[in-house]
Amino acid sequence: MTLERLLQIGTATLAMLGMLVLGMGQQDPKLPVLGAIVAISSVLLTDTLGWLRLRGAAANVAAVVAVVACAWDMSQRFDDQTRMLGLANVLAYLQFVLFYQEKNVSRYWLIAALSLLQVAVAAALNLEIAFGGLLLVYLIVAIGTLTLLHIHTLYQRQRNWQSSEQPANSVLSASHTPRPLRSPGFVSPRSTNPLSLLRRWSFAFEMLRICVVTLLLTAIVFPIVPRVGGSSMQPSDTTMMAATGYTETVKIGEAASISESPEAVMRVRFTDRGGAPYLLQGEPMLRGTWLARYDSGEWWGPSDDDGNDQTLRPAPEVGAELVRQQITIEPMTSNNLFGVWPLFLDESNSTNNMLRYDRRSECLRRPSSQRDEQLQYSTITTGFQSRHALSIVPTFMKGGRRWLQTIGLLQFPERELPTLAALADDLVADIPATDVVARARRLEAHFLQSNDYYYSFSTIPGDPSLDPAEDFVRNTHRGHCEYYATALTLMLRRVGIPARMVVGFKGGEWNPYGDFYLVRQLHAHAWVEAFVDRLPEDVPQQGANPANGGWLTLDPTPGRTLDATAASHGVAERVRQVADYAQFLWSSYVVRLDAGSQFQEIYLPIKNAAMSLFDPEFWQDGRDAITQFVREGRFSWPAAAATFLVGVIMIAAYRVVRFVVRHVVRFLRRRRGKSQAGTAIYVEFYRRFTTMMKRLGLRRATTQTPRDFALLAQSWLASHGSSQSDAAAPLGIVEAYYRVRFGNQPLDSQEHAQVEQALQRLERAVSAISTAR
Repeated sequence: MTLERLLQIGTATLAMLGMLVLGMGQQDPKLPVLGAIVAISSVLLTDTLGWLRLRGAAANVAAVVAVVACAWDMSQRFDDQTRMLGLANVLAYLQFVLFYQEKNVSRYWLIAALSLLQVAVAAALNLEIAFGGLLLVYLIVAIGTLTLLHIHTLYQRQRNWQSSEQPANSVLSASHTPRPLRSPGFVSPRSTNPLSLLRRWSFAFEMLRICVVTLLLTAIVFPIVPRVGGSSMQPSDTTMMAATGYTETVKIGEAASISESPEAVMRVRFTDRGGAPYLLQGEPMLRGTWLARYDSGEWWGPSDDDGNDQTLRPAPEVGAELVRQQITIEPMTSNNLFGVWPLFLDESNSTNNMLRYDRRSECLRRPSSQRDEQLQYSTITTGFQSRHALSIVPTFMKGGRRWLQTIGLLQFPERELPTLAALADDLVADIPATDVVARARRLEAHFLQSNDYYYSFSTIPGDPSLDPAEDFVRNTHRGHCEYYATALTLMLRRVGIPARMVVGFKGGEWNPYGDFYLVRQLHAHAWVEAFVDRLPEDVPQQGANPANGGWLTLDPTPGRTLDATAASHGVAERVRQVADYAQFLWSSYVVRLDAGSQFQEIYLPIKNAAMSLFDPEFWQDGRDAITQFVREGRFSWPAAAATFLVGVIMIAAYRVVRFVVRHVVRFLRRRRGKSQAGTAIYVEFYRRFTTMMKRLGLRRATTQTPRDFALLAQSWLASHGSSQSDAAAPLGIVEAYYRVRFGNQPLDSQEHAQVEQALQRLERAVSAISTAR
């Protein structure tokens, strides 16, 4: 395979990767498929067989038609994103035209440049982790392809230079007058196979080094470059989640077909005051909104305009266990956001400025314009104590039972629910009305401890003449969480306890690599909150007024426990967890790295670390820690000596292995040199040439190629009275050196004789100049 054929394949691969990345951004497979067909067919039909080649006029007409068609298409688009898609199509169609033309250096560079522009456009359309993986593959292929293109460019220049300037019948020419061209000379102009350079291990190691250095520099430069403005890159995926298992209005039975969807909804991470992971005992219950109004199996919740939009209140200074919950939520059709209640302001996150909190409805929302984008936000919660969720969450709302009755939390359609009413009255008949918690727990236990109720997505067809909740407790006794939450809410209201249905998500899949919960659609859940007039004494007040009361959390759904912390040792499960963690890191530290996040995550820790070096307490604490460590006996001198000895042995082993590998490589190189028909002997003439130049005070600088040095020697000899043939000897010697050293083509006897004659002429010239001095 020739260098140009390899370059054609590399260029086609680079273009296909660019269109694949672009197609991911558009979420349309047509462009990548069409691009693959064009790239592969062009290599076969245009480059290899030469059957299909667009000439100048035809290519120009095709390019003009493509540009005009795309310009017309862009004029019909009315937003920036669709116009960007039109621009991407222009880039692809221009590439198609170039592919079906006969390739030269300029066209190769144009195809590569258009491919790079496609990746730039794709970055504005898709910022998922898959884009990052493909971008890494694209980087490796691009470095390899551009290296081939650079070698091909130099090779073509040298061939053109040789054919126009150097006689074809001899390796050397005494009358040759070189052009004043600083041409890099790592490819011999007479070499018919420049791929010999690519077969060297040094070339492979150099390519690997370039890739590694590029990635390291990117990892260093990208986070520290200051961002302009406060907004981060935003993924432009306009496809919202069609159904999440979560809705602001619920009709019993509608969620059964979507509750088991594995689509990811959000990632939730809990940390303590110091930023360490806060591991929960049990499953987190992430409230979205609550529903109050009920009518014939359908629930409604508070609307967006209930109350006034305000900012979250600051977290209490004392008397509460503060936990930060960092949530990355995917695009949704609802404005509601989720979290463990109660919520407080996290002043370290600038994203909270766009959040809206309605204190009357106790709902956290984002602007409608933001719901079709991935959002990362964080809040502070006091809803945990000793890593367990609070059974009663204090409320900061002042209103009492009168307000609760106004918003419908005591609404009960008695005529439609006779069986449910009688059942509720009978269950709590022996419990005083003042013991709200005991009454609520008794009603909850009826569903959890009775063997008559079963959790199921497929409900038995009931009596259409009955209210769905009445039919559930009277006949079917089978259903999913919304049936149980509906029945318990209505039963609580029947016995005089204000209650509401809460919809959100319960639990999630614990990811041990990223210390976060991955919440999917299948974790959507409905539960119940019952109002308690006054907080019991054994319930933490969390900075709230006990007279305001609180919300008792009740979950009557039996048999639905998705253990979020269960460890899975399967390879597939671990791979999936690693992929989830990679997506979390990509979203948090690449996509969402705006100016505010950059300051909090990078600049502020560096600033604090630098300032601590000037704090005497920092050094004193360090000395105290070391002293305490030694005094407590945790420091072992034998263990330290053994560790030191192991380190010495490892260093010695490394040096031995390095010595052996180096000498083996040298041995193999010597054997290879001997097997190449005396190549090492012929290169000796170049050493003789450099020795002669040293006698004149000329030494090759490290930044000079051998050809540059030969041109310098030629100019120097000519300026000191040497004849034209003697002055031209250095360049002829170097050209022969290139052929032997880099082209792996030993000189024949005639060419060897010509090199020897050139060395003799050079020796006479050097001797004459030395004598004249």
